[in-house]
Amino acid sequence: MPDVVDGASRQPKGPGKFGAGVLAPAIGGLPQRLTLLCGVSGGGAKLRFRALFTSSKGVIENACASLCPCRTTEQSSVTECFGAMTLQVDPIDRKLLRLLQTDSRKSVQELGDLVGLSASACHRRLKALEERGLIEGYRAILSAERLGYSMQFFIEVGLTSQSETALEAFEAAVQDIPEVLECHLMAGQSDYILRVVCQDHDDFERLHRRLSARLPGVARIHSNMSIRTVKVRTGLPI
Repeated sequence: MPDVVDGASRQPKGPGKFGAGVLAPAIGGLPQRLTLLCGVSGGGAKLRFRALFTSSKGVIENACASLCPCRTTEQSSVTECFGAMTLQVDPIDRKLLRLLQTDSRKSVQELGDLVGLSASACHRRLKALEERGLIEGYRAILSAERLGYSMQFFIEVGLTSQSETALEAFEAAVQDIPEVLECHLMAGQSDYILRVVCQDHDDFERLHRRLSARLPGVARIHSNMSIRTVKVRTGLPI
């Protein structure tokens, strides 16, 4: 495993050849442990270091580019390496994320009171969580039934080809069908599973025809109707 780098001295310990990254102050001034899981190295190399850092993707990418030995190869990619790294959060960050998943309408002052922070300190943490990509956005959860979408289907789709071109064409086309709420590339008998909503049986029949006509390379469609939603959870178990 590569050497451990100390964020205070910014010097590699031991015989490592890779240089130190540009690391800046952390959330709330607290040192964070960052583990870079290299997505490029076939051996699954890990770079572990303790550092003070801003939660900026650019800063982390600079650190990754400087520290990761895979950067010596032409095939390496900072984006791939960044996509594989895991950012750990402290207990206060976790509590903030749980509160926001439950009710994102709470004010910064309310959130700060619940986690024991001032409004300004809470705001800095929230901003850092957003910059790190741990908070992707804030949305309202609408009632499908009260808006007339009383039926939900899970549709299995098989393609005539699994080439990269065929997959890209299908994924581009499915973006333009608003009734498709989710599309998952699968491992198994089906290539994709779609979650769709419809107002009634006639609406589903129209959607089924549209899917068959507009989605390229479709060889098989198998629809499963949801009788009742037993559990739905919009938040993550953090």
